[in-house]
Amino acid sequence: MPLQKGKSNRFLKDSVFIFIIRFFPSLANLLVLLYYSHSLPRPVYGTYQNFWIQLNFIYPFACMGIHALILTYSPAFVLNLARSIKQSKVLLYSIWVLLLAAGFALLQQRSLDVHLLIPFFMLVLFSANIIMESVLIVFRRFRALSLISFLFAAGYCWIHYAVVQKGFSYQSLFFYLLVLTLLRSIASGVLLVVSLPEHADKVHSDGREVAEVRRLWLHLGVYDILQIVFAGIDKFAVSILLTSSLSAVYYNGSQNIPFLPLILSAAGS
Repeated sequence: MPLQKGKSNRFLKDSVFIFIIRFFPSLANLLVLLYYSHSLPRPVYGTYQNFWIQLNFIYPFACMGIHALILTYSPAFVLNLARSIKQSKVLLYSIWVLLLAAGFALLQQRSLDVHLLIPFFMLVLFSANIIMESVLIVFRRFRALSLISFLFAAGYCWIHYAVVQKGFSYQSLFFYLLVLTLLRSIASGVLLVVSLPEHADKVHSDGREVAEVRRLWLHLGVYDILQIVFAGIDKFAVSILLTSSLSAVYYNGSQNIPFLPLILSAAGS
């Protein structure tokens, strides 16, 4: 009975931490949505939101379920799995992500007056952050991740507010957001490197075959992509086919309050 209670307490504690880690960026996004929808002209706001609609639609194809697979296993198994990946596979995956980033950048060039490299690197760093966050959750670096998440959310809100006050510009806004995302990536990367020695010498006891892991990865990847695609295909299509003004109205009208899904996602993770 005490063992069952210990597991229950750990499950609740971990779920709360994961919820907090994902809560701050979601809250920041909601606050910016409310502020920008009242502060910017509708076409400008619609073009701004189209960037995030298309980014959120494309990034699952870049992550390919890797973040979901990582959450399935122990730290020792994740490290052992990472060591077993051939360099040729890493190269192919890197090329795939870069191609998606190039496609996303070309897509933004149609409507945004920003340098092509800004959306390119935004997709790369956005996807890398999601994967690193999953690794750090497995490593149980909850407090540090919560701090990174809070600082990122605070910076995200401040940048959006400051750009409007100084004279709105897509170039300035997304450049500063790219710098902020880069700083988040660096912080997560440093935390990941610092955490590696704690688990590097541990021997995993999971005797799963490579084929079984690959099959699970395929299932998780397909599920994650389909889940995002079916949830956002309408917004993505509207952002491509209709004017930015109509896209802004449709996006705000179809927006869900994200906190209940965050709770379920945290418990699932």
